[in-house]
Amino acid sequence: MVESDSVVLDVATGTGLIAISTAKLLERSGRVVALDISSAMISKAEEKAEALGLSNITFLVADVEDVTFDDASFDSILSASAIPYLQDVKATFGKFSSWLRPGGRFVFNTPQSPMFAASDIGHRVLADVCGLDLLDAAHEVGDVSRVKNLLLSVGFKDVEVPDTFVMKDTSPEAFAERMWKSTTGFAMTPVDAVLSEQQLEGVKEKYIIALTEEGKRLQVGGDIVNPYNELFVIAHA
Repeated sequence: MVESDSVVLDVATGTGLIAISTAKLLERSGRVVALDISSAMISKAEEKAEALGLSNITFLVADVEDVTFDDASFDSILSASAIPYLQDVKATFGKFSSWLRPGGRFVFNTPQSPMFAASDIGHRVLADVCGLDLLDAAHEVGDVSRVKNLLLSVGFKDVEVPDTFVMKDTSPEAFAERMWKSTTGFAMTPVDAVLSEQQLEGVKEKYIIALTEEGKRLQVGGDIVNPYNELFVIAHA
């Protein structure tokens, strides 16, 4: 998908997994610009690239929503597991559209909304007990028609069908505990930042009860099957 002489932007590169893999595919005329908001992540990515002797990657510590590039700077823009974290998705998609050369591609993945079959139940428990109105992390881009309309509105096209990743647990109790850790540990739902330790314990008790019952409903044979759907999107400039 990436031509050997492409100029590629990797958004939210983290420790450089996508950027480094892409750089290896490119010839000397191709290059990768990889950015991340975390300086620690970028430092690790730079160490990895240097160890591999890669000289065709430029790493930047930057927030993609603040940074600017000239129009038609890139052949491809890639982003792995980062789009739900954007504050203004439409505006950022518009920037991506202008940064791409004609025929360029924006490729990213995002969880389908709701992220898990049990997400809505967990969110309802938090809403009922604490009055916390939590949106599913992928609410804005995790729907095929919604994300397609967003992309079309800024000049993109094409949305592919999601694949399904199935997560399994061995018991309803294990399922409930994992979902609790997922909900409270995810950056898009910082529950521990708005609740006291005492409140958190009270919420957890009710949450575990509700999700254990949901785990029993999702049980297939000896496993708790909790489908996790992900959209893989290719948008053409």
